[in-house]
Amino acid sequence: MPSVTAMKKDYGLQKGSRIGDLVVQSVQMQHVVKTTNEHYQFPTVMTVQLNGDGTSTAMAEALKTIQQHLDAPRIIYSEYGSPYECTIGAVQMMSNHADPDHAMKVKFEGKALRRRDIPTLKEVKQKEKEEERQKRGLSANDDQEPAQIAQLKSQGYRVISSHFAGAKCAVCGEVVYPGDKIAKSTSVQHKGGWAHINCAYQASTAASETGDLDS
Repeated sequence: MPSVTAMKKDYGLQKGSRIGDLVVQSVQMQHVVKTTNEHYQFPTVMTVQLNGDGTSTAMAEALKTIQQHLDAPRIIYSEYGSPYECTIGAVQMMSNHADPDHAMKVKFEGKALRRRDIPTLKEVKQKEKEEERQKRGLSANDDQEPAQIAQLKSQGYRVISSHFAGAKCAVCGEVVYPGDKIAKSTSVQHKGGWAHINCAYQASTAASETGDLDS
């Protein structure tokens, strides 16, 4: 399922975020399992700071602004790279009066439904790799990854397939997708983070050329 953190980030519901001229003060979002790996709900209470007074007119305008901000469905991926279509229902005021400091509290419920007709992050990444290979005039047999993996293992690197989405390569800083092969040095002197195979190989080669690898 999409995490609460992913829902907040994708909808711009983090503390301090702006929704029009409103400022998000706090968001209390829960997740409820309706059907495992298929359907989840996210009951939410949010407090926003009004821009100006706390009159009923200002509150009604704020409610409209929030609803418009949340209306559009979004595709959000789970930590494992599975796509979910996420929607948020009607936004309701929890009080007819704003707080003395002109803060307004609302509630709404998010919903996430698994979309099996949409590629997973792993499939998207694989397609991108194939398109890049074609642009460079390469075929699948020209992929140098197996040789790079063998070289890295001979230098004491640990090589695995990534299981989570959202992690970043320690060398290039780009996203590591589920299913990507990643490597990490087990050397005490040269320990670092997980990196794409090609990035780890290039870093290892550069270190070797400067004599910075263990003999």
